[in-house]
Amino acid sequence: MNVLHFIGIDVAKKKFDVAYLKDKERQMVKTKVLENKLAGFNQLLDWIKKNVSKD
Repeated sequence: MNVLHFIGIDVAKKKFDVAYLKDKERQMVKTKVLENKLAGFNQLLDWIKKNVSKD
């Protein structure tokens, strides 16, 4: 079974905002703000793995 996940990322100079559409029908969204640095990108990968694997 194929499952689509929708993640939007808005990148700025010092930070980036991430939105994950968790439930399309109920319009449930999880968000996160991270620093635009290597540590922030690593946190993003961990956050995606944690949230997407729950579905």
